[in-house]
Amino acid sequence: MEAMTTCSFHRPPHLNVLGEILDSAFAVRDYLHNFPHIFLPESSASIALARDSSRKIIGMCSVDSEFWSEPVFLRGACIGSVAVHPDNQGVGVGSDLLRWVCAELHLQRRYDFVYLFSDKPSFYENLGFTRVGEESLFTLRLPCLQKHLTQDVRLQKPREISSLEQVQLVKIWQALERGRKSGESHATWSKFIDVSKIQGLLVSWLEDAHGRIVAGGFIGKGIDFQGVMHSFFADNDHRALEFLTRFSFEYPDISEHLLLAPGLWNSLLSPLLQKRQSQPLCLVQGLEKSTEEISKFFNLGLLYPRSIFSS
Repeated sequence: MEAMTTCSFHRPPHLNVLGEILDSAFAVRDYLHNFPHIFLPESSASIALARDSSRKIIGMCSVDSEFWSEPVFLRGACIGSVAVHPDNQGVGVGSDLLRWVCAELHLQRRYDFVYLFSDKPSFYENLGFTRVGEESLFTLRLPCLQKHLTQDVRLQKPREISSLEQVQLVKIWQALERGRKSGESHATWSKFIDVSKIQGLLVSWLEDAHGRIVAGGFIGKGIDFQGVMHSFFADNDHRALEFLTRFSFEYPDISEHLLLAPGLWNSLLSPLLQKRQSQPLCLVQGLEKSTEEISKFFNLGLLYPRSIFSS
């Protein structure tokens, strides 16, 4: 890193400056608006900034938290939105900022491990991260699903979560927590509300005759997964299959792209799936617990963050 460069943690600050860096780094427009749960002032995330000798912001990343009660209680620090100003790329700003962040998190002793998602793992592996999972997109084999159709539930069409009223959000949140697979991360109600402000994030669900939500899933996430179904929840396996069956028949274009967390729904759905593509996804670095121990949980599918709650 350049001489006199300093690093520090902040609450989400200087949004205009961060937006310029993020838009350039990711070649998108309005990156910040796709992640309100990270960059709002009331967000639970922290932003790590790298500044040059003139105090200009030249690099950044976000640090958010997740926790799991199963298979054991674990606290994970999720690193995301890693970006360096175009004028300062290629000179080690990003590497040194991440080294500083991991060292600070280690000193804080608030987390058991650090993790992140990337389709360019070699950069992070050089910083001591270990690859422990992959992201796979699937297509559902529709003929295999027809036997799961029943008549006692109603499919709600996909709608923007930001357009829903509070009472509907409460019902979805309750169903999401009730239908959480063992090993998935918990998230607070306040973070769910922040996520509900994401423009372009759709949600669809099944209701029974009593208006109770029994299964559902999310479609698209800002710039990351437009048109991809992910983050499923269901009261039981039968309801999960029923939701995917109805959704696939009514919205075949969206169900062409299905993102599943390793080991959670795959065992149930594997006979119905055809893999479309895969890429490296999750990398982890141990803090209080060893990287090897955390890697084991990820590889077994016992530990996986919800994509809608991750930065």
